[in-house]
Amino acid sequence: MNKELAIETGDLGNGVEYWIAPNTMMQEQTAKDTTGKPYADDPVVHEIIKKSYETFSGLNGYIVFPKRPLKEPGMDGIVVYVPVHGGITFAEQMDEGFAYGFDTAHLESEQFPRMDPVWIKEQCLVMLMGILRAQEVEKKYLKCTTNHGRLKHVEKVIEVGEMQGLEGADKTSMSMGALTNLLTGKL
Repeated sequence: MNKELAIETGDLGNGVEYWIAPNTMMQEQTAKDTTGKPYADDPVVHEIIKKSYETFSGLNGYIVFPKRPLKEPGMDGIVVYVPVHGGITFAEQMDEGFAYGFDTAHLESEQFPRMDPVWIKEQCLVMLMGILRAQEVEKKYLKCTTNHGRLKHVEKVIEVGEMQGLEGADKTSMSMGALTNLLTGKL
């Protein structure tokens, strides 16, 4: 993600910014085949890509902390349970700070106002609240040696979405990884 691509940026307090940007993921992933040849040369593939853009177009949301707020790197650990739309799908150190993000390129995304910057900003706030809650409980979560012990800390992160009362911010907003972990007991 590049801040210059953002259509809206703002301050969430405590040095944390939010960015709203168009979903370019599909374009980046499908612009060329595995040999580097542009797909535009093949009319059938071009039509499939066009349909993919229509299906998965939307806005993405990002929040950028001055420094990484969690001990576990990337999208591993307790951050996987942050109940933002589709789960956190981006976590990287950038020049501006440590960024987390979510996209709206999920099958269920069409049910939500994924082109509405107000809704995307609300999801950024849910993501911020979830990460701040994860930060509060991460040390205890990491010390737990059983799934049962970890579950009570995971639940504190998950309930952030329900407490915010925002559309699409609940247990169904988690990533497939989080749901798989919960179902298999691998917290």
